[in-house]
Amino acid sequence: MNGKLHKQIEYPEDAGEYIESIKLELQSICNRVISIVENQLLVNMEHSETFCFYFKMIGDYSRYLVEHGCLEQRREHVDKSQTAYLKALELVHSLEVSNPIRIGTCLNASIFFHDVVGDEEEAIRIASECRESAVDAVSLLNDQEYRDSAILLEIIGDHLQNWGKK
Repeated sequence: MNGKLHKQIEYPEDAGEYIESIKLELQSICNRVISIVENQLLVNMEHSETFCFYFKMIGDYSRYLVEHGCLEQRREHVDKSQTAYLKALELVHSLEVSNPIRIGTCLNASIFFHDVVGDEEEAIRIASECRESAVDAVSLLNDQEYRDSAILLEIIGDHLQNWGKK
């Protein structure tokens, strides 16, 4: 035994440089995903569940750019994220109240309104309405959808509790 218990880790000389390269890569990936969804996947889309999911994706990836992207484009990403989430929230009404895509959309939109926009009242409204309408209907789902929806509803409940709504 050579007396070394841990593998030697090499750290970059400038961690800030490394963090910046990760941020640039994240921005590139987010922008690429948004572009694919907008320019290829949403084209001629008819099914409301898929349509809703794609707008949720645009909202999510734009929110990631707000949270981890460059400050110069923050307002643009906030606006894009908000527009996409609002469109997705319109579309969720065509889905069953227990649909995992509906619940996930409401969860992510409520987080956006709470954490990015700073509108706690709107976040709580979205999350509460979703949870209240879905909680009883979830028990009627098949096993996989039940698990997906129940986990999302639990997360919504956790956020509501953290946000002060019991």
